[in-house]
Amino acid sequence: MAQLNFTQSQAMAWITAFYKKGGQDFDGWYGKQCMDEAVSYCYWLSGGTFRPSGNAIALTSMWLPNTFTRIKNVASTRPQIGDLAVWGYGSYSVYGHVGIVTNPDPDGNLMTFVSLDQNWLNASLTHGSPPAYVKHNYSGVWGFIRPKFATASKATQATSKAKEKVAQSVKKVGSLEVGKVPPAKYAWSSKRLFKAKADDLGVTINARSGRKGKYTWNNTSMTYTKGTIFWVYEIMDGWCRIYSNSYNGWVWHERLRITSIDVKPTAKGSAKQKDNAKKPTTNKPTTEKTPKKTNAKKGNNPLNSVDWINSKHITGTKIKYNGNVIDKKDSIKGVVLHNDYGTMKPSQYEQWLYNREASGEHTKGFAAYYVNRNEVLYYHPIDYCEWHVGNSFGNYNYVGIEITESHPAANLSKKEFEDNEEIGCAVAAKVLKLKKLPVNRTTVKLHRQFTPTSCPHKSWDMHAKGANTPANIRKMQDYFIEKIKHYYNGGSLTKDLAPAKENTSKGAVPHIPTGYVKNSKGVLTKRERGRFIVGDTAVRVRTGASTKHKVTGLLPAGYNGIIYDTAIIQNGYRWISYISNNGRRYIATGHADKNGKRIDYFGKFTSV
Repeated sequence: MAQLNFTQSQAMAWITAFYKKGGQDFDGWYGKQCMDEAVSYCYWLSGGTFRPSGNAIALTSMWLPNTFTRIKNVASTRPQIGDLAVWGYGSYSVYGHVGIVTNPDPDGNLMTFVSLDQNWLNASLTHGSPPAYVKHNYSGVWGFIRPKFATASKATQATSKAKEKVAQSVKKVGSLEVGKVPPAKYAWSSKRLFKAKADDLGVTINARSGRKGKYTWNNTSMTYTKGTIFWVYEIMDGWCRIYSNSYNGWVWHERLRITSIDVKPTAKGSAKQKDNAKKPTTNKPTTEKTPKKTNAKKGNNPLNSVDWINSKHITGTKIKYNGNVIDKKDSIKGVVLHNDYGTMKPSQYEQWLYNREASGEHTKGFAAYYVNRNEVLYYHPIDYCEWHVGNSFGNYNYVGIEITESHPAANLSKKEFEDNEEIGCAVAAKVLKLKKLPVNRTTVKLHRQFTPTSCPHKSWDMHAKGANTPANIRKMQDYFIEKIKHYYNGGSLTKDLAPAKENTSKGAVPHIPTGYVKNSKGVLTKRERGRFIVGDTAVRVRTGASTKHKVTGLLPAGYNGIIYDTAIIQNGYRWISYISNNGRRYIATGHADKNGKRIDYFGKFTSV
């Protein structure tokens, strides 16, 4: 049976030390969250091979290595010391919570347990809080994840083998040499390159931000003393990526000394390494596609009536993240219908999405399909994970369908947008039939059923209306389900669909957007007062209206309350500016085209 290399008593010692040092913000985002504690624990137990991701709720369904066992909480369940306790019911059903069990039955009545919980006392979604020992009942507890601890003999054996391996390891491979400072550059690797320890001055972890070629490394609050061991997976411009091949934590190379090397030498003694530093392929600029004249008439097959666009990913290379092709889905359990809160047509989305990939912004989200009444963009194969609902289970099990042109600025009539929905439902029927799934409330979901959001906002306002109640959610689902069933059972269009809007701007002279003027530096600005409400993804606060300016903080998803006094168009973005306690600050609120026209929104605006 597979076992870890640490005993239960060693785990308790780690837990005690974790508490005494005040916990850890493992990923450098939003302070000391409960998941940071769980990630630190699993990462240590597994020797760096298992690093959970997502919110704590993801622990109820994510893949686990064979050295961990997931146990559902039922009447007979008894936690053990060192278990991860996972909350996922009731008020914990959206984000979840996790702690590490330290006493499985403090009252002797099997009704309570004690765990070490980060971000429990004085909890904050944006800043977190230090760990505390907390006594719990079982309310909201989904279950436990049990590490398969080693016996004392195995742990001793593993330790001696590790020491022996270090003693026999190579001392120099290419530019890597034990006892020396790491080089200033070494290509990314999915596996550990080497181990290194902090020098006499200790180290401070930095977080990387910005775009490729224009990265900046920003100081975090995480500092470590002399002798602390780090695993390194990449070196860029002198900064060493630590902990894992995807972790955004970096240490300056001159603060480290190599202790052992994992890279295999070639026959010539140089490092055996794949060329991960190849120049990225770039997408040739494309002109906007003009939809063909569709035959979207009553009685026709809806998907034979639209311009179907397959992106380069459908038959070519798939989207990559940190050098690796993104994961396959665990399964396909259904579809999620979205509203894009944008003004673009599917054909316009294609190049926009390619541009996001090139800049690394695709991690903010994408779906498999983008649809309107005239076009369908099949952007990425449905069997691969999509980042479309902000929830690990949804991303790994549901297919995203974005119904486009849902922002008021798209100026669609009620009929035009309902026709967009019609094609979205036809695509949903195609997916469900392909995967031999029924059409019901389990297989047809809304974005708001996975994370707090207004999506699908326009469809909701038109058909469900009112508060976000279970009854209204079912009403919205049933609206889509009725249409999906019609096409699932072979139905054809029951009405003529509206034609595409004419492109009246073709050949027009670019003009300055209404209300904006160029300042002395040629930047488009406008005096404007309003309130900006952050959308489903956190936004960065900067010291200037450019991605080159320093990031001073993050506003979390859904943040309600930035009152601004200036609007700016620069650097391919629409910006707002306001006075904070620390001076003037700037936030990008969406992308803009070369003429300054808004392309999309990172939130919504209200008057004040």
